[in-house]
Amino acid sequence: MAMRPSDLLVHALHARFNNAMGLFEPFEARPHIVVAVSGGPDSMALALLAKNWVAVRDGQATALIVDHRLRQESRDEAVCVQQRLRALKIRSEVLVWRGEKPATGVQAAARTVRYQLLDQWCAQNGVMHVLTGHHTNDQAETVAMRSARGSGPEGLAGMSAVVEHTRMRLLRPLLGFDRDGLRDFLEDQGVPWLVDPSNRDLRYERARLRQGNPLSCHPREETRQTGATRRALEGRVQTALAACVAPHPFGFCGVNLSNFIKEDPTVVDGVLSRVVAWIGGRNYLLAPALATQLRSQLSALKPGQSATAGGCLLTRRKETVVITREPGRLPSVRKMDLRSGDLWDGRFWLEADPTQGGQGRSYNIGPLGSTGVRDVVRSNDLASVSGIPKAAIAALPALWVDGVAVCVPHLFIQRAGESQFSAVFRPRRTLSSPTFAVA
Repeated sequence: MAMRPSDLLVHALHARFNNAMGLFEPFEARPHIVVAVSGGPDSMALALLAKNWVAVRDGQATALIVDHRLRQESRDEAVCVQQRLRALKIRSEVLVWRGEKPATGVQAAARTVRYQLLDQWCAQNGVMHVLTGHHTNDQAETVAMRSARGSGPEGLAGMSAVVEHTRMRLLRPLLGFDRDGLRDFLEDQGVPWLVDPSNRDLRYERARLRQGNPLSCHPREETRQTGATRRALEGRVQTALAACVAPHPFGFCGVNLSNFIKEDPTVVDGVLSRVVAWIGGRNYLLAPALATQLRSQLSALKPGQSATAGGCLLTRRKETVVITREPGRLPSVRKMDLRSGDLWDGRFWLEADPTQGGQGRSYNIGPLGSTGVRDVVRSNDLASVSGIPKAAIAALPALWVDGVAVCVPHLFIQRAGESQFSAVFRPRRTLSSPTFAVA
């Protein structure tokens, strides 16, 4: 019996998806893949395609639905999406953004929290790969927004097909697929989807862009060419990072100036942007103009002088620049629940001591600070940290009780009878990671 034209199109779409996933190989045997699903057409199509892909490999797909609780109806929508996924025989879970929401920058904050929740779930369940439904139209919109902000080659290359997080790998297999084709696929399969009202809310930049045609301004081939330029630059930046930068698990690093000053200015800017994002616990790299400005500042520094950027303090020594967290930008002491671990200051992953049973779940965590450094030096032998910058020691996480730092894991300081926790320097961004991936 001859295949219907629509069947041929569906078959071709699955084949294209398999080819796109092939760019991300190798995967583990019987892969467990997470699909981030909002309930919109793009993510629902992705969930269906991923289900077929893992079935062939005797793996499994789990859809994760993030309920941001930004709208009153979001809880019911999450339940609706789960029901639709269940009908497609796709396992799913709902992750909830709890707590207060910001008054401004809501979409950016929601995006940050969304990836944090996905990252945490993957770590707890031993899953390495997360798929998102970004497609060609999303890519064009992203490039248009970055172009309006004066982005350099890195920004104009758009979204990378692969993003390495500390505990998961974010994959975007649909960057070569257009929105209309994905919706046609769902309609053919009889799968409904939700429409997020924020996509039509003209208060948001992306919604305003959709009133026009970003693809006409930034065609896919142009973005691919810019992506190739970015890949070449990032390769040189990675080489310079390996040659010039010495990272330390206390959360600082040194930059060898004798090697660094020989590099091309664009490479120097790239290295500085990555190091500052890494040490500063930032989600994003420095803007190109700020990186260039920082390079100029560093070239004018004399030994003992400092500059600041992106929450970091950069201090010139004779042959090196030492980059630490900026003291004035450290967070205040706050209560943290470490039962499942938590990221402090965007830099240190903290976990409760599992030997303490039901105790020690809530901790008052803050930076050791200059006062704490003075106190612990007075009462402890800290010869083991000789040569480590005081600013780096002051920026370490500490447990505070009645104004006293009673536990500092990095310094092996622990007051008897007090709770303990571990702290590992694991910032939001990796310092040296695979280069930009062009879809």
